[in-house]
Amino acid sequence: MPAVARLNAVALWLYLQSAGVAVTTDCKTTAIQWQPWETQLAATGRYTNPYTDVELSVNYTTPDGTVRSALGFWDGGAVWRIRSFFDRPGQWQWESSSSDAGLRQSGAVTVAPAAKAASSSDRTNPFFTHGRLHAASGRAYLEHADGAPFFWLGDTAWAGPMRSTPSEWTEYLADRKRLGFTAVQSGIACPWAGGTTRRGDLPFTDKGNNLTKLNPAFFQVFADRIAQASEAGFAVLIVGLMEPSYRYPTFSEASRFARHLTARLAHYNNIIFSPSFDSGYMWLGNLIGN
Repeated sequence: MPAVARLNAVALWLYLQSAGVAVTTDCKTTAIQWQPWETQLAATGRYTNPYTDVELSVNYTTPDGTVRSALGFWDGGAVWRIRSFFDRPGQWQWESSSSDAGLRQSGAVTVAPAAKAASSSDRTNPFFTHGRLHAASGRAYLEHADGAPFFWLGDTAWAGPMRSTPSEWTEYLADRKRLGFTAVQSGIACPWAGGTTRRGDLPFTDKGNNLTKLNPAFFQVFADRIAQASEAGFAVLIVGLMEPSYRYPTFSEASRFARHLTARLAHYNNIIFSPSFDSGYMWLGNLIGN
């Protein structure tokens, strides 16, 4: 793009932002069935704590006209993202809603069949070729969306996503793939493992046991490791959704975090969430009591 055109584009973007008009900073209009898709949005308002002050929801309309509801998430600064995968080819529509004008947008995505995957690694990834998992009807095993059976052989790397470097995690996944494992089971911010990423990022920056000031840097690292596992073809079980950094938070804190993490990882179809780690059922009474 010529320099003058780039300047004009920047000027237009700044004008629209100042006018409160919705601006999509990275709108992807194509996708492949079962593979991750995302769009980045820019908030126009300023907030003391975007994690608690703003919500972003999105409706997807399938090619047959069915509407599905989902959520977006804050990823630091003015950046918000919506992520999804599409379980059928064709033309999809999406429309987001929020109290922030910049996050109210819409668009269309043309989804190609899974058979159109370009790379050999995508064609051999069972979740990109056969789709998400579900319990086989009337049977005691899991299968993919197209009926292909799935055998769960899981390895527990509880603190792996937060404590490993990218190269260490790559080496771990390759080794487990070589040994025949099909699933990776992990926690979120396991306090017994230090409670931070390898570089020292905390999941939350509140003082004391509170979950109201989420640190995007921690969850960007966490999501990157989950993405590595997903792209390597593993099912991923994430436990402790209701107790990400300590046990028994309040209902509002736990549910807000659950919405955030599921929205952050919504573009991969291989992820299964478990509310608790290996706690007893006390958390249920605690949540109801709040």
